[in-house]
Amino acid sequence: MPAKHHATNVSVGRPDIQAFVGSLVGHGSSKGVFVTTSSFSTPAVEFVRHLSQRVILIDGAALADLMIEHGVGVRVSRAVWISSIRAERPCAAKYVPSRRWGCRSPEDHLKIVL
Repeated sequence: MPAKHHATNVSVGRPDIQAFVGSLVGHGSSKGVFVTTSSFSTPAVEFVRHLSQRVILIDGAALADLMIEHGVGVRVSRAVWISSIRAERPCAAKYVPSRRWGCRSPEDHLKIVL
């Protein structure tokens, strides 16, 4: 699995992918993952679509999404808590005005929370 670090304006081209596929074939592999912090050129993506080997291309945006999804190399800097009123039983909950926030009605409270 090669990893390429390029500037965001420089994409990985077809020659890099061809060299990678040649390496896969040379090692007897039928699958591979190519990761870059940049992007892939259109010819590189088209080349991969027509291969008999399975090659997965992961660009910088997809890599960032995967890192966030799996909590790798990231940390939570701020969490947001969102409340809602249950519509099934609107009369079951009673509204208690909050002096801290100066709320006079449930609508005022929702405006502040949201």
